[in-house]
Amino acid sequence: MQCSDFYRSDVSKLADIQVRAKGTRWQGLGIILHGLILAAMSKDVLEIGTFHGYTSICMALALPDDGKVWTVDVRPRRIDLYARKEIERLGLQGKIEFIIGKSQDIEWNKPIDFLYIDGDHSYDAVKADYQRFGPLVNDDGIIVFHDSSETAQHRNVRNMIEDIVEKECNCVHIEPRAGLSICQRKR
Repeated sequence: MQCSDFYRSDVSKLADIQVRAKGTRWQGLGIILHGLILAAMSKDVLEIGTFHGYTSICMALALPDDGKVWTVDVRPRRIDLYARKEIERLGLQGKIEFIIGKSQDIEWNKPIDFLYIDGDHSYDAVKADYQRFGPLVNDDGIIVFHDSSETAQHRNVRNMIEDIVEKECNCVHIEPRAGLSICQRKR
């Protein structure tokens, strides 16, 4: 079996969700996450912070048949208003599982291929998420932080990455709007 056979991306569904996101601040973010998951051949994804489920959907569309996104959020109402309907419309019910609660309170000890942190953006919360779930990321896995630009609004996330994560990982920072930091453990 070739890589292209195993990791299929449903481009028409991805294009559809991009059209629905047009004009929002998340429009390009889903494409970036989708591409990272395809490139890394990730299978098990943990997302901290679901919001409306847009990134969950984009990541799920990049996964192999046996891949899954587990997404954690404290606000079930937002998930129910938008995410569940879109997931059903796109036929992704078995690919995304919602975990309602604070990231630090959930039961989790499963290895992760791809960790996406976009929940509480306070320094201590981002640090707690990284310290709790980062060690569960496989050696070749990827950790992505959203809202990590150098602007004052997102400085807590960037400071935590610079203070702690960059001692253990190689990170690349890109600054589309709110910023994205893509990290992998040093070898």
